[in-house]
Amino acid sequence: MKKHLALLTGLLCLLAVGVGADDDVLEGRHLRVHGQGVIQVTPDVAILQLGVEHRATTVAEAMMANNEAVARVLKALAGAHIADRDVQTMELNVHRMTQRVPHNGDQTLAGQEVFVVRNIVQARIRDLGHLGQVIDVAIEAGANEMRGLRFGLSEDRDVKDRAREAAVADARHRAEQLARLHNVRLGRVLRIAEQDAGGHRPKAMLMRTADERGGTPISVGDLSFSAGVEVIYELQD
Repeated sequence: MKKHLALLTGLLCLLAVGVGADDDVLEGRHLRVHGQGVIQVTPDVAILQLGVEHRATTVAEAMMANNEAVARVLKALAGAHIADRDVQTMELNVHRMTQRVPHNGDQTLAGQEVFVVRNIVQARIRDLGHLGQVIDVAIEAGANEMRGLRFGLSEDRDVKDRAREAAVADARHRAEQLARLHNVRLGRVLRIAEQDAGGHRPKAMLMRTADERGGTPISVGDLSFSAGVEVIYELQD
């Protein structure tokens, strides 16, 4: 029991020292501000997810039809100059179900137990001016599902750095204005912490037609990269 009390006392002392040391940093007058930085850039890569689904009364028949279609889709992507390293299988699923209604206008399987085979392929398109044509050739080759299309940057470190710099500048601007309004001066930075500002997202305000060579029309919006910081400044007379 004494050992437990001693350990508990020691732990409380360490916590007290830690809290006291942290509070010492913020002794005296200080100002806490939040800064936000947003950088908009044009994406240079698209991530496309296409699927192939086939249904048949036997799993072997469904798998064979699906494999043949997927092989044609992969060949079409290669013909559209999509490198092997930019193509990846994301899902391969086989399940059994009762076909209660006609599928894609096909009445022959209605009311029967069928096997469904689905293969989802993800392709990274680096030439956005070619995007519409890539979608077209994949569908013509046998893709009958489109799971999604999103845009991004092949390298986003520099953009994130710029957003962070803008957030720090915004925090400094806010602090200087508040200090000036209260007739005080900013001293040294006591603490600075980065905050999660939500990463990046497509911004729909500025849209452009991506495909310049015909094919499915695709609009590309700017990507908005955000950063946030919290800064605590010492205040001086």
